[in-house]
Amino acid sequence: MNSPLLPDWVKKLTVGPYATNSYLIFDGDQCLIIDPGGDGETISQALEEGVKSMQIFLTHGHADHWAGLAELEELFPEARIFYPEKDEIFFKKPNLHFLHFLGGKVPNNLGQALHPPYELRVGNLSFSLIHLPGHTPGHLALLGHGLLFSGDVVFMEGVGRTDFPGGSPEELRSSLKMIWSLPPETVICPGHGPLTTVREVKTYLEL
Repeated sequence: MNSPLLPDWVKKLTVGPYATNSYLIFDGDQCLIIDPGGDGETISQALEEGVKSMQIFLTHGHADHWAGLAELEELFPEARIFYPEKDEIFFKKPNLHFLHFLGGKVPNNLGQALHPPYELRVGNLSFSLIHLPGHTPGHLALLGHGLLFSGDVVFMEGVGRTDFPGGSPEELRSSLKMIWSLPPETVICPGHGPLTTVREVKTYLEL
């Protein structure tokens, strides 16, 4: 069952061995999948009937957020795929993406590298690209319609790790300050765990 914080045009799935949140956004016959972290077949089964156009967006280069991508590529070869420009090397080096802990394979097509300013559109819905480094150098988030799809920057009761290659506590702190500047009612849709809001995270995380 979806969280009451989500509109009915968003589905939240928890997939893969690291319980990654994958989000499916629908408008008409169009769909955007955010972070297919595994179980590509499960994700495909959650698609609404009549989807004709698909986009896939990866918030960052760690494989627990894209381990299902190769499977989805096979199922939907016409899908458009987007990934963070500054994380491109993560998809090519096993010691950076950690896919060996998850199984699966590196996708054949990474699609288009993105960096702000940029907007992703799903039908009449529009989401702005935001660069939120710290967990990885190129980490991106999507903001729109009162929702922030934040990847691994911030969670209900914590923040993303900075001890992996490319991590930076200073950059993560700056990214959190940017999130803190959003309207307090903004719903944070994190890469792991339950949804929260900017207001809630500011009550237990001090900068």
